[in-house]
This record gives sequence, structure tokens and C-alpha cells, in this order.
Amino acid sequence: MTFNNVDLKSQGINCYIDVSQTNANELWLTHYNFGNTTRIFKSTDSGQTWTDLNTPTLNGFGVRQIQHQYGSNGGVYLMGSANGISKCYYRNNTMPDWIDYSPNLMPSTAKERVFLKASYYKERLIVASALGGVQTIPFYEKSNPVAQPTTNIKNICLNQEIKFCDYSILNYTGATWEWSFSKTPVYLNGTSAGSRDPIVKFLSPGVVNATLKVTNSSGQSDIKTVTNFVTVNYDTTSCLILNSDFDNPVVSCLNNIPAAPGLAVGGQRIVTNFNGATTGKFLVKLNLLTNCKNYTANLTALVDLDNNQINVIRYSHFDDGVLPIQVTGNNTDNVTSYSNRWAQVSFLLINKTLYLKHVSNYCASIGETNKTVTLQESCWKPTATGADSGDLSELQKCNNQIPQSAAVSDNTGILVTDFGNATTGLFYVNLNAFTSCNNAANNLKAIVNLDSDIIHVLGYQHFA
Repeated sequence: MTFNNVDLKSQGINCYIDVSQTNANELWLTHYNFGNTTRIFKSTDSGQTWTDLNTPTLNGFGVRQIQHQYGSNGGVYLMGSANGISKCYYRNNTMPDWIDYSPNLMPSTAKERVFLKASYYKERLIVASALGGVQTIPFYEKSNPVAQPTTNIKNICLNQEIKFCDYSILNYTGATWEWSFSKTPVYLNGTSAGSRDPIVKFLSPGVVNATLKVTNSSGQSDIKTVTNFVTVNYDTTSCLILNSDFDNPVVSCLNNIPAAPGLAVGGQRIVTNFNGATTGKFLVKLNLLTNCKNYTANLTALVDLDNNQINVIRYSHFDDGVLPIQVTGNNTDNVTSYSNRWAQVSFLLINKTLYLKHVSNYCASIGETNKTVTLQESCWKPTATGADSGDLSELQKCNNQIPQSAAVSDNTGILVTDFGNATTGLFYVNLNAFTSCNNAANNLKAIVNLDSDIIHVLGYQHFA
């Protein structure tokens, strides 16, 4: 090994190297040498040429480790020993010579097999060795913030949760974070653009650029944008499966609603009062059972106490599966199942409290007694956005109405929509059809890609 025509070949020689965090061409290399030369070198051209940084101040000092301080002006710590005593030296690009920074160092901390690491959120060096235990010492100088966004996933699906992490050079005490993305994110799990490690998902496909701005308690800031940070897909098999959760949307609840005794026809009971809340939005998932043929029904809805509304995200009626939202009164305080097959139920919001009512029962109407609707174990949780990871309401939401068509006979086409004369783009569709043959309905949920003339089916429920 040769630097500037100095041959460093030797039996058992030890060298240590470090690289600048902001300039990949800037390197430091140390040579374990108790002599007076060839101890510390620096390169600014990726190792093509080297400058010897040794000075008489380091005479008799043997380097055991090197640590560049990120966020400094080329600051470097040398850790080792001289005359059997631990020593630490520091130098940055503005200093003409090395500074002895050993006063806080225990005598044997850096003598043998030294481990040296920088903790930027604490602004301290961590020093350990086989002989001297572990200790920390403060940085010689404070680091300026250096923004660095990270994530461990490069490709994600539409509607898939992803966590972005801050790996910046930053003291966390009094610090702030500002995230922004080239696509509009949906923030999850209580995180926001001001979180250190936000959790988000995206509802449109394509490449996402991420920008992170960090600011320390002194008001110093740094900002970094990473282009092509992640790619959001929608048309791979796994992504279509993720977004076709047709029968059972995943709702993770924080508060349990216990099962309750059966309700006779006309009966009504409290489901939850949301722990006495008088304002806010709450996601509920209710499970119902009727002993008329032992069928179940499920409701996933957003209860808005501020506007006194129940917004149905998903409802499956007794024995009917998940078809179109089969309710009347959606977005009001009184939502009732459209069908009365086997049983008909209502969900009522009265004085900030959610109620369940058993409206009618098919088995009771033909003389069978003791037919009830039972509230099974269910759950609720507060939410700021109306939906959370796994809920499909953001993706599977329509903002353009397709009117009901006239009835047509066999082999007759019906114009569904021209997407407002659009010629490009992705469109989510939720189509409902009905046949008078056995009075059956069907439903199609799909993403239509006008650019490639492809229909990607997210879910399909056939007649009956």
C-alpha cells in the first residue's frame, strides 16, 4: 500500500478509513503508527491523490480509530493512545493543526480494539474498547443539520402503507421536520407532514419524489429532495389483490363493543357513546346476527358527531354478500338497510350516541316466534381522516354519478360513461346492475386505464 510514494507495506499493519457524508470524493485514511510520519491522510478526489495531515502534535500517538463528524466543516476525530494513555485529537478544515481533545477521556478507554461512533441526536461520541469499557464525550463543536430522508421500500402498491424515516444529522431536542411529496399522501396512524417518521399511502400511481426539511433548535435548516424515491404501482397481481378486499375491509379498532342480547322486532339498544365524546369522527365496524336462518350482516361506517351523520363505507346485508351500499338515509342520522330479507335494521345517531334498531324480521312475519337481531362483538376507533390503513374508502370512492339506465333485452349494449370525454388517465368505477330474473343484482369494482385500454377488476359479485 503506497501513498504519495510512501510504502506502507508491513506485517500486521492496521488502517482505518472514513468518508464524508456530503461529499463522496472526500476520504480520510489513518495508519496505526507510533512514529512521527505517515499517520493520517486526506483525499478530495476519491483516493486518486492524498495529502498527509500529520503534524508534530501527533508525535508518539497511535491511531486506533477515526470518525468524521457529519455536519461539520471536514471535522475528524482521531482516537488512540500515546505512552499507554488514551488520547483524542480533533481537526476541521479551518484549523491549522490538531487539537488535543483528551481531557474528558478515561485513561484506558482508547488503548486497544477501539470502537468509535457518533450519536448525532445526542451530539456525543461513543467510545469503547476491550480494555477500557464504554464512555461518551460531547462533540468538540456542534453539527449543522444535514437532511436525509429514507425508507426501506422502493416499490409499493396503490393504497399500501409505507413508512418514511428521518436519518438526518440532527439533534432531536427542539427540532422540527417538514415532509412533502410530489404526489398527495394520505397520512396514517396519527402522523402528519410534521412527523419525524410519517406513515402514508398514495392513491394515484407513478413515481414519487420526497423532500425533507429539518430545522434544529437554533433555527438552522437543511433540505433534501430525493427524486424517484418510490414507485407506486396498481396493476401488478399483488397490487390488484391488495385493493380488491371485496368482502372484508380491514379495520383495526382500538375500542371493543361487547356482544349484547338479541333484539326483538321493534327493539332498540345503545351500541356505543364513544366514551362520552361530543365531537369528532369515529370509525365503527358492527357485526350483526339474526336467528332467522342464522345469517350475519356487517357495517363499516364513519360516524361524524360534529355533523350528526353516519357515512356508510361498506355494508353487507343478511345473506346478500357485499353488494352496492344497500341502505337508505346514508349520510344522515338514520340509516336503514334497503332490504328486509330475513331482517331489516336501522342505525341511529341520537344525542351523540349510536343505536341499533331491529325494524322487521321475515321469520317473525310468517309466524315464527323469538326471532331477534343480535349485536355481535364489534369495535370503534377515533379517526381524523375518515379511513385508515387497509380501509378502501379513499380509493373506492365515486364523485361522479352514473344515472340508472332503462331496462334492455339480451345482447343489447348500454353506454355506462365516457368519463367526461377524457382520453387519458385512470378511473375507478363502481357499477351496479339488476336483472328481473329472480330479482338478482351484481356489482363490479374496477380501475379503468384509458391509456392502455385495460379494465383492472378489483372485485366482482355476480347475480345471486
